[in-house]
Amino acid sequence: MTYAARLVAGGLVSATLLITACGGSVDTGPGATDDSSLDGADGAGDTIGSPDSGGDGGSDTSVIDDTPLDSGDAPAKCDPPKKVCSGACVDPATDSANCGDCGKACAGGAVCTAGVCVCGTGKITCGTDCVDVSTDPANCGGCGKPCPTGATCTSGVCDACPAAKPTSCGKPAVCTDTATDVANCGKCGKACASGGTCKAGFCA
Repeated sequence: MTYAARLVAGGLVSATLLITACGGSVDTGPGATDDSSLDGADGAGDTIGSPDSGGDGGSDTSVIDDTPLDSGDAPAKCDPPKKVCSGACVDPATDSANCGDCGKACAGGAVCTAGVCVCGTGKITCGTDCVDVSTDPANCGGCGKPCPTGATCTSGVCDACPAAKPTSCGKPAVCTDTATDVANCGKCGKACASGGTCKAGFCA
């Protein structure tokens, strides 16, 4: 062995002894791999991201709750003959706010009978109200037939204006006293000048 070869061999022996003393291993053949430096202290070789390693690179093992959320506005389920109207169970045969169907409200004073709005005895529907046309001054004898303001309705007929205001003037009619009314002084439609007065049917 030449002097140079002996130097190389001696160097390899020294390196081997040093590595062995430090707890390492030596590549003794082709393809051998030393992975001791990658293992943990316990030699278990934990993988980053595994459940016991604390890493965040592994698969997420948390449980996902996919139960549908309660919206709070789910329609109610009703037993016949009731039905759902605005989220509540109602009977359209008797419910005055949903008479016959959802949203069909009866007029003021009417009741729902067999799904039909019915006014009480002696009343009819005028506009949005049940009225007695035999006594209602705004609908005397029929819907939309008003008596002069101040007059009353009896048996569907407008009574005469009261003694204090005996004359009916204007449209809509109003009971007034032409002896003192500056807008109807002496007769209907005769108005006194601004700031004037009416005395005994004459402007002053």
